[in-house]
Amino acid sequence: MSADRQGETDRLLAGIRFVPRASLGPEIAGRVRRGETSTGGFAPWRSAIRYWLPVAAAMVLTVPAGVLAWRGLATPVLRGDHCCQDLDGGGNTDDGYVVEARGRRIERLTLYEDIDGDGRLSTADRVRLARGATPVLADDSVHSSIRICCVDLDGEGPADDGLLVLSGPGEHVVLAGIFEQRARTSAAELR
Repeated sequence: MSADRQGETDRLLAGIRFVPRASLGPEIAGRVRRGETSTGGFAPWRSAIRYWLPVAAAMVLTVPAGVLAWRGLATPVLRGDHCCQDLDGGGNTDDGYVVEARGRRIERLTLYEDIDGDGRLSTADRVRLARGATPVLADDSVHSSIRICCVDLDGEGPADDGLLVLSGPGEHVVLAGIFEQRARTSAAELR
């Protein structure tokens, strides 16, 4: 490029003045009215929603599960050993039962024969029936039933719990369950 042309270009460029508009607001409002969308990326609020929505969903699901697990672990297991009665239908008051409960939930029920006569479950005693949280029924026929009511076996306070024992021949325990007597009705809930 010659020096004359370069000088002319410099003069033209020096004469150009750039003046910004007063505001982009009217232009943006017009684009929104026409329904224009951005051509790249997401609007800032959309990307925030895409990030925080899974986080919020995880918290909604995790926090209650954690609270319930903590409550279950924080509730102590109450253990009660009740001896000595005739629970197997043999005629001797040499039987006992151990109830382990966590709140209203019965964790374990054990019926035993107090062989050593110490009035509690020990290693020398014969376990007649041991079950977890759900009742188990043996296949034997039932010859006698024992119903003990109403004591506090689950540690909730009111004496509204009871024990039901079904026995078969030869002092064999067929089924044992803890029940709760409802206050307003005579119905019982087997647990």
